[in-house]
Amino acid sequence: MSYVLLNIQKSFNDEYTSFVNKAKRQG
Repeated sequence: MSYVLLNIQKSFNDEYTSFVNKAKRQG
């Protein structure tokens, strides 16, 4: 897998994690 693709996946995972955390906080 290319480095760029790994970076994109990491960014996506970070975005998803923060989104989930926000949703959890809102209950």
